[in-house]
Amino acid sequence: MIQIKHIRIDDRLIHGQIITAWLSDAQSNMIIVADDKSSKDPLSRTLFQLAVPNNIALEVVGQKQAAELLQDEGKSGNALLIVRGVKELNDLLESGVPMTSVNVGNISQHPKKKKFSKSIWLDEEEIALLKELNAKGIELEVRVVPSDRKVNIMELIKA
Repeated sequence: MIQIKHIRIDDRLIHGQIITAWLSDAQSNMIIVADDKSSKDPLSRTLFQLAVPNNIALEVVGQKQAAELLQDEGKSGNALLIVRGVKELNDLLESGVPMTSVNVGNISQHPKKKKFSKSIWLDEEEIALLKELNAKGIELEVRVVPSDRKVNIMELIKA
């Protein structure tokens, strides 16, 4: 079975920080992008494949397929799991994907969202979901890169 080494919310999905910092920090040999939109977009999938080193397996799949992949006893590897947002993370949890800690890395600015850090903007629905996830005992830590100090997102929301 695939071992999830790190889960990250980042609406940019795959970019330089993922490749140069998070991948090695998580000691992963595969990246799973669980994103319905990207899984249906050949251009996004091609760009992701070009960004990922040849020795790293890449799966760009929809939410449902990601849950199935992560629960497939016949698959193996150490995965960095990336989702676009809080709702997508919650959907994976509800699909049975185990998680104890999540890195909230980047949720971009939007006019209907409030700023909580330099890289985290949330609307009321996302705040409510994060509170539910926190109540389930899931660590929700904010870091842009692995060397940053972990900050519990609940501290930012309460401030």
